[in-house]
Amino acid sequence: MKTEGCKIVVREPQFSDRVPNQIAERAEAKVVKLAIMEGGVPEAKTYIDLIDYNLHALLATAKRAGALTP
Repeated sequence: MKTEGCKIVVREPQFSDRVPNQIAERAEAKVVKLAIMEGGVPEAKTYIDLIDYNLHALLATAKRAGALTP
């Protein structure tokens, strides 16, 4: 991951964040939690909410990880 410049580790909300956090720490990356279906997270009540949630979560994490420039 370091060699390829990967800055984000994706995890699903129904699984523990322990392993993704360990991977991210070793790779100097950030973890993002993405919903896989409506209701997967409280903010994702509809399919459009799901896409909106995932997009905003990815963008925010990419900014925190330094993978995007303003």
